Amino acid sequence: MSKQRVVDKTITPLQVASNLAPTDFVFKPGTLGEAVLPIGKYKGGVAFWDLDKAVNQPLVLVEKAHALDKLDDRDMVDVKIGAGAAAGSPGRDKHTVPAGKVQFINRLVVNAPAPDGGGAYLSVNIRISIWPDVATTPDPDGKAYWSTDKEPKGTPVTLDLPAQGELGEELRLPAGSTITLVATVQGAALAADTTATLIPYGREANALVE
Repeated sequence: MSKQRVVDKTITPLQVASNLAPTDFVFKPGTLGEAVLPIGKYKGGVAFWDLDKAVNQPLVLVEKAHALDKLDDRDMVDVKIGAGAAAGSPGRDKHTVPAGKVQFINRLVVNAPAPDGGGAYLSVNIRISIWPDVATTPDPDGKAYWSTDKEPKGTPVTLDLPAQGELGEELRLPAGSTITLVATVQGAALAADTTATLIPYGREANALVE
């Protein structure tokens, strides 16, 4: 009577390959893949472990909880267009995320004065640099938040970004990205210098994800 073969199914720790350099962890042409690689079975097939999805991207959740600074009216952006500017004259200025940081914006407040005595006023829009502009002639400052300009006329326009109908989530801005306030003269030539403003609310953190 033959003996049953006992199979050891013990799960053992991975071998630590401390004598290998990072460049050794790759498949080399003409070999059977002697290097150590994270690999497994996924939906019936062999798959490599995507370190970006498994490790890097989830760090966004950690970034959000690590507040280094607060964004408020001290970070205001203003666009001043001078007296005499004709209808259609634009102006813009931007808020830029510092190098090595990431910002989470939860509210944007945009304002411009009521029409002057001659009926001139400023319309406004916001451009987000990380959103590609799909217009025939793309704007270098990114896609406009609104499809058409808003006209505050003395009453601030408040965007609560996590709300339904807006983004439904905070706006994550990586280092170097911008929010640009664009103001345009409407109605007639301006009788006096006129200023539109943008206040971003949120927080700043150390960037863990590029």
